[in-house]
Amino acid sequence: MGSRGSKKKRVETNNEQVTNTLSVFSTSQIIDTMNYMINELGSRGVQVKDFDNKYKTVKMIKIIGGKPYFLSE
Repeated sequence: MGSRGSKKKRVETNNEQVTNTLSVFSTSQIIDTMNYMINELGSRGVQVKDFDNKYKTVKMIKIIGGKPYFLSE
């Protein structure tokens, strides 16, 4: 029988620990991190789709008028 490849082990996270870690960052720092992750996923061939329009791909998150928006094309 052929191998189906190695299975990736899922890492369990502690939600309280994640929340406490994220609480020290500003909103703009979190958005910068999300933009980095969108770009990193794109470089791996993974497209982040717009939830309301499955034909659009999320390109970045930007603060406009004090509110964060997903920009897609």
